[in-house]
Amino acid sequence: MNDLNTQQTVQPVEDETKVTLQDIEKKYFPPAQLEAGTDYINAVMEIADAENVEPVFNFNPEETFPEGYGISIVPLTKRVPERGNLTYGVVIAAVPTVELLSSEDAGMNWVEKVVTDSLVKQVSASAKPKEDGAMISIPFKISEFITSARSSGLAAFNLVATDYVKALKTKGLKFMSKALLRQVLASAQFAEQQFPRISQENWQMVLQSMSQHVQAKGAEVGILTHWANTRNETTIDVSEIDLTDLDSMI
Repeated sequence: MNDLNTQQTVQPVEDETKVTLQDIEKKYFPPAQLEAGTDYINAVMEIADAENVEPVFNFNPEETFPEGYGISIVPLTKRVPERGNLTYGVVIAAVPTVELLSSEDAGMNWVEKVVTDSLVKQVSASAKPKEDGAMISIPFKISEFITSARSSGLAAFNLVATDYVKALKTKGLKFMSKALLRQVLASAQFAEQQFPRISQENWQMVLQSMSQHVQAKGAEVGILTHWANTRNETTIDVSEIDLTDLDSMI
């Protein structure tokens, strides 16, 4: 892992679509993929260095990487009014694998608790009425528990979102991100607040365009149609929260 500090020379790029700190994605690489993880980390460190950001490590990158650990890259973000969520830092962390945790009694107990809690939450969430009127389906089979409904629900969006984020940045929306685009497409109210100069007709056109590209790839448009039909009624609370009395609540 000593080559984490090996960085290539960053060449000046005048292209408006060049990769920035805002493009860094949260990723995890298991032990078997540490080489790919190292490549991604080197790219991240190049970007961070170009923007005078110092990545934070939970391990010493100069020492041999520990056995039984994967590696994660986590962008740190904060919400900025009228600009959405912006990345201001990066954490690069060694994360123990489930196998390593399970090698100790305390670790195995913790894994069992986390998994059990997750399964119970899935049952609870699936039993609630759906906003779009879809039928309630509570998981029972193992395959139903281990299939992420959230991931599959956003499959259409995830399939083309990265390309649209890049295109929108080229159009001048420099701080666009995948998470921000999802919220803008899901709620006209949120889009109006974040981008008051862009008409809702334009966001509808983006949804139509995304749907066409998803269909061209042979996939179902799913959530994109739902957003197109409900975004005028969907609200996202972005009001400021008063924390001045927090101390008295502790």
